[in-house]
Amino acid sequence: RITEYAYTADGQLERLTLVNDVTGNQVTRWVYGTTLDDSEIARADLLRAKIYPMSDDDPSPLGNGYDETWQRIEYTYNRQGQPLSMIDPNQTEHQYTYDDLGRIVQDQIPTFGDGIDQSVKRIGTGYTTRGLVEKVTSYDFLSAGSGSIVNEVGYVYDDFGQLEKDSQSHSGAVTGATPAVSYAYADGSSGNTARRLSTTYPDGRQLDLSYGTSGGENDILSRIESLKINGESQPAATYTYVGLARYIQISYPEPGVALTYLKPDGAPVGDAGDPYTGYDRFGRTVEMRWQTTGVETPELRDGCQWGYDRSSNRTWRKNLLEDVSGQDEHYDYDALHQVTDCDRGDLNINRTAIGGIPQGEQTFAYDPTGNWDRTTIAVDGTETLDQTRVNNQDNQLTQLDGSNTGILYDRAGNALQMPPDKTGDWSKYYQLTWDGWNRLVKVSDQIAATVATYAYDGNTRRTTSTKDGTTTHYYYNDLWRPVEEREDAATTAHQQYVWGARPGHRDELVLRDRDTDGNGTLDQRLYCLMDYFNPTAVIDTAGNVQERYRYTAFGLRTVMDEDWAPIPVSAFDFDFGFHGQFLDTETGYYNYGYRYYSPEIGRWLSRDPIEEKGGDSLYLFVGNSPIAFNDILGLSKICDDLHNACWRKCWNKKPSWPCQCKGDDCHYRQCEAKCLIVYLACEAEEALDKVIEACRQRPGLCVSAGIVGIIGGVVSVVEPTPVVELLTLAAVAAILGVPLDFSWNPVPPILGPTASTACCLNESTA
Repeated sequence: RITEYAYTADGQLERLTLVNDVTGNQVTRWVYGTTLDDSEIARADLLRAKIYPMSDDDPSPLGNGYDETWQRIEYTYNRQGQPLSMIDPNQTEHQYTYDDLGRIVQDQIPTFGDGIDQSVKRIGTGYTTRGLVEKVTSYDFLSAGSGSIVNEVGYVYDDFGQLEKDSQSHSGAVTGATPAVSYAYADGSSGNTARRLSTTYPDGRQLDLSYGTSGGENDILSRIESLKINGESQPAATYTYVGLARYIQISYPEPGVALTYLKPDGAPVGDAGDPYTGYDRFGRTVEMRWQTTGVETPELRDGCQWGYDRSSNRTWRKNLLEDVSGQDEHYDYDALHQVTDCDRGDLNINRTAIGGIPQGEQTFAYDPTGNWDRTTIAVDGTETLDQTRVNNQDNQLTQLDGSNTGILYDRAGNALQMPPDKTGDWSKYYQLTWDGWNRLVKVSDQIAATVATYAYDGNTRRTTSTKDGTTTHYYYNDLWRPVEEREDAATTAHQQYVWGARPGHRDELVLRDRDTDGNGTLDQRLYCLMDYFNPTAVIDTAGNVQERYRYTAFGLRTVMDEDWAPIPVSAFDFDFGFHGQFLDTETGYYNYGYRYYSPEIGRWLSRDPIEEKGGDSLYLFVGNSPIAFNDILGLSKICDDLHNACWRKCWNKKPSWPCQCKGDDCHYRQCEAKCLIVYLACEAEEALDKVIEACRQRPGLCVSAGIVGIIGGVVSVVEPTPVVELLTLAAVAAILGVPLDFSWNPVPPILGPTASTACCLNESTA
């Protein structure tokens, strides 16, 4: 893989070339410099336009090229250098308005491109006197005094600036009766802590967070010891740690089942020489056992082991249940760590391959930028699919097996038609409709019959989905995880979710409660058993497995009964799936937050909202390595742990920094404390770079992300993400002997027009 960069005289990226002898070289161009003819300021360093590889638009002077079609992004600026407008390749125009403090208050669309949904025409942002985001409002009109409010989000904060209430109105303005997710915190009077104590759901359910006995290790380190639904006799989940923040057991007391990383009785110690056989000597997860508790001989409900190569790619997965066959997996990779082969069956004795003929097999071949050139599927040795693909210089899929039927994109890179349908029928396709913020709002089948419609708040959280005549309403916590769902006009919950506190795992689901008969009572509870990324089984309150799930390398799900027999659909409407994301069963797509992912085609349906900051190929799914990488919000891949891959990234970026760890053995848990500091500082610097650049270029798509920095002798925190744990930061602060400073941005960890406060804060921190 060859990537070439060309820069302007003052060091700005002017041309990015992805060398690709299959599609032809992919050249993206950036044009800099404004004049008083196009902006309120004349500056040579401001980004004026971006031209994508398939566009023949002229960079100087800017023009439509030979095809006379607009295929670029253009910006204009105010005298402070803030974008006043942005016209995307569809010629949808965004106009931005700022207050006297330079904060964005309006993102409106006076002109829509052809075929773009116009249900929302403006998103407004209001602030408190302290500068915190107070309201995010979506309107169906441009000017005040006409039209109506589509939806609104309202935020309330405590005296520390922590989010206290998140009101989420799906129709009209926020009122006192609007469903809200609320939070309570310690007031700082004891132990100098202001940590979260509880979350209250819209229907009043309260989830309490316990930090254990006063003065105990968990209390001192602010580690969550248990999650408990207020009023219930037992916790929903309890957590046991070793060392600073590594969990070794997660218990579900009600069903009497626990995930353990401890070695079974009589088993040898692990290769690290300790009893924590769930981890290897490099801190990688190698074994996860879900087993019964409170009995002399625990019984496995689910469990697996993993093996790795020297680059930390997962090469095999072994099912640990006895008398179960055909559920092991083996993976092969190319030199770019892209998965090329995934076989399912029974591993051979050396675990180097599936023994005999695999029960399931899928292969992948890629072009130099990661587009699928070919994929094959075989079942019990019989080939069921041999599909070739053609992609263009924008990395958009254009042909399947020589046909372009049902494949179409708009000029902004959103898929307008894409096969297959939810059953995997490649002769059928869906037609997709997008709004002015590139959000999927409607899916129709190939004869234009509506399959589903979707709506979003100003933060891009999906508020409703409508299918088969039923509208589902979603209410979220501050990590963008739904905690409650309601149907149609009901004021009671149809489903509720309890999310776990496993360090580094925002997508860990503990349980789901459901109203099965529509009487307003949550009468069915299922606990979720997960491997590192994916839900693999659900159990009832007695600890009995009700349903099982397995996935292909790129996320196609197979639902099975408790005895591993495949069944057509989930008997429990359990749509929590691959990588801890929710499956839209009406389409087969996964909603990651900012983008939709199709496991059938193994790519995103739209360009990355943060453009090349999420990777050079704007449609590539986690580097074609979904066995080792995840994507939280549809923006950028993250590694599965703070392990070798992250360290290598840091080491390559800052090889001169004083870390004692090098190469493949570099892992923060085996290093001195200063290595951890290097990792955090490295990640902080890179994150800040992305945030600031995104804010400067596109204020309507501003980043509010987890940022850490060691600034002026203070460890600063701005909304920590699951990857960078608050506990770890506290440890760093203690090691350095400096304060731990919280500069909470109340906006959830998202991209959106509400986050300009975060941009100011982050740029100031930088």
